[in-house]
Amino acid sequence: YRGDTSRGAPEGLRIWGGVHEQPVPRGAMDTLTAVYLVRSAMTEGLDQVQFAMLDKTRIWDVSVELGDVREVETPAGFFRARPVGLETRRIDPGAEQESDDEEDSGEFAGPFGIKGNIELLLEVETGIPLVIRGELPLVLGDLEIDLRLESFTGTPSEFAPLQREDG
Repeated sequence: YRGDTSRGAPEGLRIWGGVHEQPVPRGAMDTLTAVYLVRSAMTEGLDQVQFAMLDKTRIWDVSVELGDVREVETPAGFFRARPVGLETRRIDPGAEQESDDEEDSGEFAGPFGIKGNIELLLEVETGIPLVIRGELPLVLGDLEIDLRLESFTGTPSEFAPLQREDG
């Protein structure tokens, strides 16, 4: 992992930090790959999956449990969705040490930096994210986030809003 910082960097330039090396569990994946793993598990009919995930210099033991199917409304339409329950535990050996990473609060952060109780709803057939809710940490406090699918193109043929009689 090689990170950078904006501290003291002239505008438009990047100051690279030192290289950070650490052992990682076999099969550990980055956060984007983890999203695809959960989507694949869901489309394969698995209700639970556990894996090690890398997030910058942090290593997490992630347990995912898929909830019951429910209908969810988004600006793009109504869909059948499953909630994704995330349980995380930091397992990296250097967790007790001071971090050089200026963004490392030691707290799990999900997609887009959302932290705390993250709610993620995936479409049943394809695992495409429909809703992401949580808190986004800001300087003066936390901002509640509620991201919902507004439109889509290039999706698999199985991905389509429900046909509703009432609208």
